[in-house]
This record gives sequence, structure tokens and C-alpha cells, in this order.
Amino acid sequence: MSNHIASKFSSPYDSTGFLLWRVSSAWQRSIRDALENLGLTHAQFVLLANLGSLETTGEVTQVKLAERIGADVMTTSSLVRSMEQKGYLLRAKQMSDARANTLQLSKTGLALVRKAIPLVEKADELFFANLEQSNVFKLELQRLIGKETP
Repeated sequence: MSNHIASKFSSPYDSTGFLLWRVSSAWQRSIRDALENLGLTHAQFVLLANLGSLETTGEVTQVKLAERIGADVMTTSSLVRSMEQKGYLLRAKQMSDARANTLQLSKTGLALVRKAIPLVEKADELFFANLEQSNVFKLELQRLIGKETP
């Protein structure tokens, strides 16, 4: 019985998907390490930072936030509940639709995000420092997620 697995690649390192998996895992570790002392997970940071960003454009609902961060509504709801319990955001019923919740950062959440953003940006800078064409890489990533402009 052969243990051979058929693949068109002679090595996993010839696979774009495998490389993306490895790069993503390494990058996530670097972000996790950067946020460790603040007691935030990467997902919590993404939620809070994007909530803060969206607040500048008007009322933010959980659905709008979920769409922005690319997470399903149930995952977003769970993160929102956790962040609300920690006092990092405020949730209220939307005036025009009682089924929808509006969100905003609390003062504590805003202070935390303001501490976290420079740490994450520095971790990103260090992690991606060896890319020769980082702007091209960024544009290609945006294209892959269907977001042509920042």
C-alpha cells in the first residue's frame, strides 16, 4: 500500500494556498504578540478598530460592522457581546429598526484602541518589511477580496 498523495505540486511550498496559510499564521502570531499585554485578541482588535473607524461615518449597526470586517453576523454578535461585557463598547436598539443594534465605542474602548493601533501598525511594519513591492502586494490583496480602493 502506497502512502503517496497525488498533487500537481512537488512541494507544498509551490502552492499559493499553502504559502498564504503559512504567511497568515505567522502574521497572526505577530499581531497576537503585539496585543498580548492589552488583553485583546486579534478579532477583538479588528472589531473595535473598525467600529471606531465606522463611527466617523454615522450610526453603526452590527450588520454594517460584520460586513466591514468580513465576519458572519453570529460571530460579530458574539464578539460584540464580549466587548460590551468588558465595557469596551455600548450597544443600543436602533431607533428606526428595533431588531437592529447600534454600536459605539465606550471611552474605555476608545482608549484601548488608541493604544492598540500603533502596536498593530508597528507589528505589520516589521512583519511586511522584507516585501520588495508592498504597495503592489496590498493592491493585489484588495483585489482578491473585491475591494479595489482603500
